[in-house]
Amino acid sequence: MTPLRPASRGRWTEPAIRRCRETNGTVELIGPQPGIGHVADAVYVPLCGPGPWGIYDAGGEIGGANAAAVGVGLDTAALGDELPAADERLHLYLGPMTAHFGHFVTDVVARLWPLVAWQGERPRLLYHGPSGLDQWREHSFIALMLARFGLDIDDLVCFDEPHRIPNLVVPGPSFSHGRAHEEYATLCRHIGRPFWRDDEVDTEDRPIFLSKLKLSAGSMHKPSDEQALVDELERRGVEIVFPEDLSFPEQVALLARRRTIMGIAGSALHTSLYSAPRRRIIALNYWEKINANFPVIDRLNDNTAFYYAPRTTRYTKGGDYLLRWTIENPAAAAAELMERANDFAGVDARDAEEDETVERRARSLAGRIESGRRWIGRRLSRVAFPQRRDP
Repeated sequence: MTPLRPASRGRWTEPAIRRCRETNGTVELIGPQPGIGHVADAVYVPLCGPGPWGIYDAGGEIGGANAAAVGVGLDTAALGDELPAADERLHLYLGPMTAHFGHFVTDVVARLWPLVAWQGERPRLLYHGPSGLDQWREHSFIALMLARFGLDIDDLVCFDEPHRIPNLVVPGPSFSHGRAHEEYATLCRHIGRPFWRDDEVDTEDRPIFLSKLKLSAGSMHKPSDEQALVDELERRGVEIVFPEDLSFPEQVALLARRRTIMGIAGSALHTSLYSAPRRRIIALNYWEKINANFPVIDRLNDNTAFYYAPRTTRYTKGGDYLLRWTIENPAAAAAELMERANDFAGVDARDAEEDETVERRARSLAGRIESGRRWIGRRLSRVAFPQRRDP
């Protein structure tokens, strides 16, 4: 294990990064499969329809995708006298549709699980969201994933006005924030299995770093000073990878081949569940609590993953990303990430030592400050109330 490094002139320097030991949300594996319902003559209310959007039957909203519609009944009078109907082909409900990779694989894909063992005619895929299929064709991973079930973009269905759905299947999501069914892992492995080979797993020792430098504007969060971190990692022999430059199959294959995967915590790490099991991951997060989705996916794929946050950082909201954050000392952060990558088996011991040292020094400093305050208090007391001396 690499010891804590002293600063120049013998003074101790606090490490640049710290282990994320808490999660933002509950981490829970909740059994084999979610429930599934088969509904005749359901009613589809679009996003901008009369009343809360969702899927309804006589008892109320049944899709479960719109929290505002829970317990809400259908206002049939607001829908008009006769609703247009979808065709008689079986429809499978996906919930809200998105082209954002991270949300697509955790939210949309999560309802595709019945298709893994599907028998008979393929269903159409009913979703809520903007209509028009060309917007989904622009993202190749959507077509690639649907193709694993014998479907394509033309099988997606969305309506701009309320419709009756004669024949509908409503699967419960196999994944929601911090909670997953075992079936979600089966589903993701089914999708990704053609894209990696057993004989290539862990055959490349050079670490990769999944960078956010080419992340498109409008995404969730991005470090402001990542370039300096990337430059230092590259100088130390790490291969810098931009997920935006790779197809989904290329990403799956790359994660399978590399023994060590590094990066900024984000959607690209979700791809590990589509790749070979037991990935080794070291990632830098924007704050001390890691999104619960990451440890859930790591458990499902039997990954060994360590997440870190800068010990000091600044946050800026708004602008081209929802959140900008800083890596206050990129060179030191890169060095500490690499030291862990080079001694993966010793990471837990190193992190425990660093945490204990930082805590001990904090206690020591707090004690010295309190002792100093007491000494100053005593001195001030003597000045204000000097002892009387008899003549």
